[in-house]
Amino acid sequence: MTAQQFPNLWPKVSERQVEPGWYPLLVAQANYLKAATQGAIEGFIPQMTSEWSGDGIAPEFGSTYIFYFRVPALDNYLYQLFSMRQIAPEAPYPAVMTIGEDVGAEVRSSLEQQKIFIQGTGVRIESEKQLQEVLKEVFASSKPQRVIGNLLGQVQSLKAS
Repeated sequence: MTAQQFPNLWPKVSERQVEPGWYPLLVAQANYLKAATQGAIEGFIPQMTSEWSGDGIAPEFGSTYIFYFRVPALDNYLYQLFSMRQIAPEAPYPAVMTIGEDVGAEVRSSLEQQKIFIQGTGVRIESEKQLQEVLKEVFASSKPQRVIGNLLGQVQSLKAS
């Protein structure tokens, strides 16, 4: 028997059923970082398919995307800022962001005031609006700001020599 002998039982997938998810927002932020640093620091977001180490917030599912600072002038040096993953296959949210302990300690109070759940280094994100709030807090925290300043200083030193 061939496939042509059987009816297609799948409903038509409409554009309304497709949710873009959070990855395009991360890409936009990576592009803003590159523009703000005149290309000295790029946001780099590879997909990692290795096993998730676990965060205690949600069961394992899907791929992990890691947001790095990448510095082309420093042999593509990478600094990991955070990672993101979906919790369930049927929708982009909820998702889990894993941040460094020092960043987590700095942003915890603000996130909790906004009713965003944070446990250890894992932040449970329920919507794009929440993701935007979390990203604002993480990007503005002192650790990434110090790292960016240090990396820009190193790139400027290279250019001067």
